[in-house]
Amino acid sequence: MTPAQPPPVASRPPSRRADPQEAAGLWDDWSRTRGAQARARLASFYGEFARMLSARCFGNRFSQELEFADYLQFAQVGLLEALDRFDPARGVPFEAFAEHRIVGAILNGAESLSEKQRQIATRVAMRRERARSLLDRVDAQQPSE
Repeated sequence: MTPAQPPPVASRPPSRRADPQEAAGLWDDWSRTRGAQARARLASFYGEFARMLSARCFGNRFSQELEFADYLQFAQVGLLEALDRFDPARGVPFEAFAEHRIVGAILNGAESLSEKQRQIATRVAMRRERARSLLDRVDAQQPSE
């Protein structure tokens, strides 16, 4: 196994299907107490979901600079942020709510750590700024009606 690859399947914890009743109980406990233990149980319950998203992002990466463990850590940060912001009373499944935050945390983290990603982000920002500047010039030169 090279450091840039996810661990082999044999070393992963057994996958479990999300039990809606267990999830509801965990969310109820978290809503009542907002305690560290309740948050940790929720994070553990959704840990495989975060791992799956980090594996997907790792598989789609552009550079080889970061290891899978980095992607997984960013996913776990995004998971914790999603747990803190989620409101089960709205009737939206947690996975639907959390996916964007988790993937966003992975992409933001990878961008911040990767020199290549930082350079790409800088170039994209410069191009956007140039395009915005050109549009402003064109708008300024058009006669007003």
